[in-house]
Amino acid sequence: DRLTGWFIYLFLFLLGLNVGLNRAIIADFGRLGLQAIAIALACVAGSLLRAYFVYRFFYAKNKK
Repeated sequence: DRLTGWFIYLFLFLLGLNVGLNRAIIADFGRLGLQAIAIALACVAGSLLRAYFVYRFFYAKNKK
């Protein structure tokens, strides 16, 4: 388990290094950052909405 964890850290470091050295990504970082924030917020909103409906239709009925 510890060896797997170290390999994950190594791969994440190498991925970050690769992204950091990519001039095209760094040049478009502002645009890509806004898109990433928009996608993340849409995912969170969708997950919350889905969780609400799952709770309402499957769990709230059992309490009545």
